[in-house]
Amino acid sequence: MTQRARLLAVFCATAFAWPALADPSRFAVVIGANRGAADEVQLHYAEQDAVRVGQVLVQLASVPEENLSLVQGAPAKHVLRVLQDVGARITRLRADHPEARPLLFVYFSGHSSAGGLHLGTSELAFVQLRSAVQTVGADLAIFVIDGCRSGGLTRSKGGTHAAPFTMTDEPAVQSKGTAVLASTAENEDAQESDRLGGGVFTTHFIAALRGAADTDGDKRVTLSEAYAYTYRQTLLTTSRMRAQQHPTYQFQLDGGQDLTLSRIDQGAGLGMLRFAEPGRYVLLDQGQSESVVAEFQLDRGADLLVPPGSYVIRQLGSRVVREGRIEVGEGATKDVSSTALSAIPYGSAVRRGLSQESAVSVNAELGGSAPVLTGFSPGIAAAVGASVDWTGARLQARVRFAQADAQNSDVRSSQLALGADLAAFHVFDWPRLHADLGVGVRVGLDRFWQSFVTNGFAPDRAAWVGRTSPVVRLEFAPHPRWLTGVECALDIHLMRVAHGNASQWETPVAPSCAVAASWYLP
Repeated sequence: MTQRARLLAVFCATAFAWPALADPSRFAVVIGANRGAADEVQLHYAEQDAVRVGQVLVQLASVPEENLSLVQGAPAKHVLRVLQDVGARITRLRADHPEARPLLFVYFSGHSSAGGLHLGTSELAFVQLRSAVQTVGADLAIFVIDGCRSGGLTRSKGGTHAAPFTMTDEPAVQSKGTAVLASTAENEDAQESDRLGGGVFTTHFIAALRGAADTDGDKRVTLSEAYAYTYRQTLLTTSRMRAQQHPTYQFQLDGGQDLTLSRIDQGAGLGMLRFAEPGRYVLLDQGQSESVVAEFQLDRGADLLVPPGSYVIRQLGSRVVREGRIEVGEGATKDVSSTALSAIPYGSAVRRGLSQESAVSVNAELGGSAPVLTGFSPGIAAAVGASVDWTGARLQARVRFAQADAQNSDVRSSQLALGADLAAFHVFDWPRLHADLGVGVRVGLDRFWQSFVTNGFAPDRAAWVGRTSPVVRLEFAPHPRWLTGVECALDIHLMRVAHGNASQWETPVAPSCAVAASWYLP
């Protein structure tokens, strides 16, 4: 392990250590590798995921800081040396404590294939990894592998939504053997998520250990609970991505007893969030640019242990997304309920990727417009239409009516315009203000009619007029489904204008402003 990696491991462990729970017989080798083979794209979060897993193993899974080995971006031979070192420490432990039943936790995040782990230009075959871990001499070895085609380590495809095996639950480690949790089936790719800021499988596995998988409410997360929860959530998240992942498992255990991986009922240095209601939640660290701490689904109320700090909590409903901010102190418990969370405006939730993929709204506008032709007074304009919102964007179609008048001593003229247009907006959301700013371009076609009242002879005129407009739209949401605001545009017309017996093409410009309202359909 490099000096940098050692310092990072010590920092992660000591920052969140639970001295009362540390078990000297628990060891962990946590491996992250952003770089794989030369033809594989560099990952963004694998090494960071290793740090996160190391943190939670020390926080909640009783691994003492001195028994945590963090390996980042190192070749296969270095990983094997670390495992040899762990084996020597387990030998010393057995000499001093013959009754000890050592447990080894091996985690990997990075590129892999059906044959093994890709560690830069080197490869550690699964067969070689199993052999090296067996040589370590732990009574029980747990592998958690987050990599493409990692099902090659389990040689098993698919999985179940329920607990994959049945055991009795005992606090002590009585079982012997090997347990493997892999993020994919043998022929699937593992996926990172920029939204989650990490691997999909790892993010859900960490949430499981923090308490989201405690389905029976006994303040302990077992091996079977962790796998069953992570399987369901990984499947759900990746069902909305380019390819679905099916985590796999293989358990070769003697003794028939489930293993408690993490405890969520005691310890020092952490705070507790108590979720009273079932639902899907996202927890973000407000102090780290709202990075995702956990995304989890609760079928019942649950407790989640987190480091002290300020958090943003989102409750993701099928139609309504609620959000709130909460401060958690060391040793404190904070209750979370939907009544303490505010509903995010519906369009904002869709545009920010928090809700369904699109949303439809009906729109109405009423305002005024500068005259298109010289001599006319400012007129009124009204429009009705519909909009579709996607992530960061909006497309709007409208039907528009405008009217203006002109009068002098000889003639009184009226000008009417009826047309349709299409606008595309890029929308910037301000969540805390429940407001958004849309900047876009609109193009349209109008039919103009001009009529005259005069003592002489002046026939009515009609013409088709093209229109394009840069548009700015500022809106506020007094209700999750209702938007109200103001829109300003600079309408540039393309039209033929008569001058006596001749006409010529002109591009008159007419600024306009309107009060706007929108209602999102259910």
